[in-house]
Amino acid sequence: MLFKMKKYLKNERGFTLIEILAVIIILGVIATIGIPSVLEHVENSKVNSEMQSMLVVKDAAKRWLLDNGKPGTAMTTSDCKAAFIPNYLDATWPEKLDGTDIECSIATNGTITVTGSTTNGTITGK
Repeated sequence: MLFKMKKYLKNERGFTLIEILAVIIILGVIATIGIPSVLEHVENSKVNSEMQSMLVVKDAAKRWLLDNGKPGTAMTTSDCKAAFIPNYLDATWPEKLDGTDIECSIATNGTITVTGSTTNGTITGK
C-alpha cells in the first residue's frame, strides 16, 4: 500500500510553495515598477489633450481675427464663445481637465490669451 502511495505521489504534478512565492514576488516587483509608469502616461495624455483643445481655441480666435479684425473692446470667454460657435468651432466649447471651460480672451490690440488648467499654463500670441 505504501509503495502504491509513493508511486502515485511521484507522478503527481504541481508547483511547490517556493515556486509560487517566487512568482508572487516577481509579479509584485513588476507591479511596483509598472503601475506608476502607466499612471504617469495617463496623466500626460490628459494634459496633452487639454493643450490640443487650447490650440484649437487659439486657432479659432486667429481665424475670427482674420475675418473680423481687432475687436473694439476686449473679448472675454463668453464673448469668444458667442463669436466662435458655430463658424469657427464645432458646437461644443473645449473643457479643462476639471470640466470647466477653457478660458479665452482677445485684447483690443489683437493679443489672444487661452488659459487651461494650472498644470498647462497659458498660450498667448497674435
